[in-house]
Amino acid sequence: MLRKTFLMAICSKIETWHPKMKITLNAEAFGAQIKARRQTLNMTQDDLAAVLGTIRQRVAELENGKASAKLALALRACMELGLVVEVREA
Repeated sequence: MLRKTFLMAICSKIETWHPKMKITLNAEAFGAQIKARRQTLNMTQDDLAAVLGTIRQRVAELENGKASAKLALALRACMELGLVVEVREA
């Protein structure tokens, strides 16, 4: 049951916390956060792809919120970019 709840939380929404508000992101908004952070760090998609051990196309899919983007890649990207993702039981 816990595994199912975890997977449903990941698939349906991703939450990020700000000290004064809770923001719920969909896949497109999550990807936009990845892209914004990458750009803040002056990295290209090719740079991030190299760090993640993937190709630029996979980074583009992630940043564009495509269904083909892999969760493991998204989590690794967050880790490498210094972003925190928090998952809570609904």
